[in-house]
Amino acid sequence: MGEVGRRVAVAAVAVPGILTLVAVGGVPFLALVCGIVGVGVWELSGLVEVKGIRIWRPLCLICALSPVLGFYAGGEVGGMTGVAVGALLGLTGGLFWGIGGVMAGLTGMVYLGVLGGLALVLRGRPEGGWTVGFVLASVWIMDTAAYFGGRGFGRHRLWKRVSPKKTLEGAITGFLGAVGVALGAWRLGLLPWDLGDSIALGTAIGVGGQVGDLIESAMKRDVGVKDSSGLIPGHGGVLDRFDSFLFATPMVYLYLKLRSLL
Repeated sequence: MGEVGRRVAVAAVAVPGILTLVAVGGVPFLALVCGIVGVGVWELSGLVEVKGIRIWRPLCLICALSPVLGFYAGGEVGGMTGVAVGALLGLTGGLFWGIGGVMAGLTGMVYLGVLGGLALVLRGRPEGGWTVGFVLASVWIMDTAAYFGGRGFGRHRLWKRVSPKKTLEGAITGFLGAVGVALGAWRLGLLPWDLGDSIALGTAIGVGGQVGDLIESAMKRDVGVKDSSGLIPGHGGVLDRFDSFLFATPMVYLYLKLRSLL
């Protein structure tokens, strides 16, 4: 089975399972977010250790999960409390692992714990299941459109130093895919936003999601690896699959917050 076949086979199993957990919400969705954050921290720690930085992975894990559990238990206020707890623990770790260990712990907390934990805030709203499902669908369609758009039409490198295979044409088709999902959701009446807000949210996901993908690519490029891990056949690691989601989610959160729609 080729790479495309493995991608499709895994997606056929994973996508319904993930969307089911999103629809159910509560503890099952919390478990999903904790799983993404936990495995993501482990993968990020592996990238850091390639650079020769000493860290203690369990402490990085605790730092990252603190805001996640805070968001679940107490919403935005609880999340900020979790950030404070995670930051204190991460800084205290500097007594044993130095400034490199501190930065690794705090980076994992913000990159995974805070950005990923905001999905719990979105899910906590009355229409939260649809909102998180919309973000996931937009990211998946965006990634798929960018992949096939790049393979079929790619001519100009997007940012060769960071990701040699990504093309401008792929980025454009990915962006259009995200906006297309937003327009489709608006047309079907699945989300409580007007046309203007739907286009703006699709734009935020189309831009933010691809920025998140580039940032993760830059981290891998810096340590000389292709994937964050080999956990998911045909897809790489958890960071490889959820890097766009980690940036698209806070973009949606910020837009809805600023527009007083959240």
